[in-house]
Amino acid sequence: MNHPQGLESDIVASACGPLATWKRSSRAPRFTTSCPPPPMPALASAAASLPYELWEAIITNVWRDTERGTVRGRRWHFYRAISLVCHQWRNIILRVRFKHVFFEDQWDFWIYNEMIGCYLSLYEGDLDSIDKYHQQMFSSCHLRVKVEGFADWKNIAPMEGAAASHLVASLISDLIPDAAAVDVAAEHLTPLLCRFLSSYHSVQRLRLSWQSPFEYLKDLPTCLSLAAPMRRCSITSLHIFQKPLELAPVLTSFRNVTHLHLTTPCFLGDLVVPLAHVQVLELDAPIRFFRATKKYARSIREWRIPSSLTSGLMQQSQRGKMRRGLIIVNTGTEEPEKWAEALDACMAHRIPLERRIIFFPSKK
Repeated sequence: MNHPQGLESDIVASACGPLATWKRSSRAPRFTTSCPPPPMPALASAAASLPYELWEAIITNVWRDTERGTVRGRRWHFYRAISLVCHQWRNIILRVRFKHVFFEDQWDFWIYNEMIGCYLSLYEGDLDSIDKYHQQMFSSCHLRVKVEGFADWKNIAPMEGAAASHLVASLISDLIPDAAAVDVAAEHLTPLLCRFLSSYHSVQRLRLSWQSPFEYLKDLPTCLSLAAPMRRCSITSLHIFQKPLELAPVLTSFRNVTHLHLTTPCFLGDLVVPLAHVQVLELDAPIRFFRATKKYARSIREWRIPSSLTSGLMQQSQRGKMRRGLIIVNTGTEEPEKWAEALDACMAHRIPLERRIIFFPSKK
């Protein structure tokens, strides 16, 4: 495995200080983007003008910004710049980097591998101490992984095809052996993805983001490769952002899910059997702006809740007793179209229906 060079080494050095030791290879790729200039003294004085908790929330939100992953090294440029402003901001970013862990390309793996290696070198092979370190550091972390493209991590896994992808997946799970929640961006539900998720057998919250390989198709349902149900799956809360073409096989792979959050409308009547164990079904009905009419649309029509309830949605008989789940609909400030019909249908089937206002029109 080639080791980081250039900006990556500077980042590791700023995080580990005198503990950092690493090898340099002339073949290791470099960041071609320029480092940000040193911060001005005014930033340090501004850091003390707001409460610590507010700065922590701001820095955390910027670090988690998914757009930073689209430009190579942008998140780590931000990390390096923040760590140089003042002692307070440095403490915040040092904690945030392990609380929200990103693996979107091989650069992320290089830097995290060196950072964690700096701390593990202190234990000199003491396995008990290493296990305690992993538990304390990552048991509450939020892990985000972009599975598609593992085979392109040539500096990490020089082999080809599926072998490279499986090697990268195992290296990540070894480096970050535990997490409180996992976000996965993928194009397909493959055995590789299921195997990777199975290694985090203590994770209960999972967010799946289905991404099309083509930018102009990113808002459409993606393809699906069938995979067997995962073994040792303890995931109870599943959030699916952008659905694949066939949603039922995906839900079948997660047998223990009790809270399901869907963002892309679909006919819920097709999911009666996969949702047999789901107790809370959360649906998004955001405010959509249509340029043709220059109006905002607010509707839950596409979910087809009344007909789905007639098909038995969220109604399962267990030991002779009818178990009914809860349906939550996230909407805008105004009541969405077809809400009254959905409410009447839920009352007729004695299914609780709750509306939460979380979407607001953007100001342009």
